[in-house]
Amino acid sequence: MASEDKPHLEVLLTCPVCQDIFKEPRLLPCGHSMCMGCLEGMIDHSDLPFRCPDCRACFGPVIGVQKSFSLSNIAEDYRDNWKDKNKKTEVVYCDCCPERQELANKTCLQCEVSLCKEHIRDHLERPAFTGHPLVSPLGDLERRKCPLHDDEVLRYYCKASRDATSATSVPWRPRRGSRLLRPTQPCTLTSLDMNTASAYLKVSPDLHTVERVKTKLTYPSEPLRFEAAPQVLSTQCFTRGTHSWELEAEGYWDIAVSYKSIDRKRRDVSNFGMNAQSWSLTCNARGQLSTYHNKKRKVLSAALKHKRRIAVTVNFEEGVITFSEVGSKLTQLNEYQTKLSQPVCLGVGLYRVDPPSRASIVKVL
Repeated sequence: MASEDKPHLEVLLTCPVCQDIFKEPRLLPCGHSMCMGCLEGMIDHSDLPFRCPDCRACFGPVIGVQKSFSLSNIAEDYRDNWKDKNKKTEVVYCDCCPERQELANKTCLQCEVSLCKEHIRDHLERPAFTGHPLVSPLGDLERRKCPLHDDEVLRYYCKASRDATSATSVPWRPRRGSRLLRPTQPCTLTSLDMNTASAYLKVSPDLHTVERVKTKLTYPSEPLRFEAAPQVLSTQCFTRGTHSWELEAEGYWDIAVSYKSIDRKRRDVSNFGMNAQSWSLTCNARGQLSTYHNKKRKVLSAALKHKRRIAVTVNFEEGVITFSEVGSKLTQLNEYQTKLSQPVCLGVGLYRVDPPSRASIVKVL
């Protein structure tokens, strides 16, 4: 839209560099403002003395800037109001079949694309897409971008990133390839699927930790959500290759390998290990270990300490599922030999509030 066609308020809220509504605006010493990302980009890619793009005022090697809180709030409100007006008519289509305009089934926050049921299969099955978070279809990813981590999605990285960039001066500033601007959490870490999480499980914002809660949480209704058991599956499922995870767990927990097709709604048959679709390692409140598959229990003689790490390995082609304790070396606890014929996922179940029960995915091997 040309500037002369824009409402006057929108013109006032437009960054002189990117010509979009301000995002994290910073106030320059001359009184003009620009987006923090635009300011960083100009500093990173200019060997000349920095000049204000509005008035051409020249500044020294250290630029004193402030976060313009009022301008930031006004710009955010304007953006939200604009989105609310268009929300009712927003339809998200698959980015991989624009000619057919198929409705999107999921949006990948890592690839920043929306995918229909056909094109989402690779993300669910291929190892190359391990760690790609999938959410309900989104028409706009821009508001989820983290200002510190450039092209990373805000909800999966630092919680206080916006506060951290409210800063006062820009000397020390690292170039765009610098490690200081990269996320501290590996993007390939397997994530938990919020669409499967029981309402009695609280999942962390980074989708790597889950905790059992006493009061039922308010989650949107989903056909894939566990209702009869306090369990959750990973977003990623596999139909080939060897995959290993390390988890740290405490309390009364269940770590499992499960077919994606496991029942989610019926009591007694949806618990991990109580059906033919899952294989589990369980630790009860006393620290006793057992394995379950198809309602068959095997009590293990090994006992773990209060803080415990478990490794799970799946070799799809050979049909081998191994549970091991992680210490100075891996100590095998149990191995299943089976024939895997469907996509398999990592699963976590937390069955008691007392003792406090939680589990975290800490490593992908």
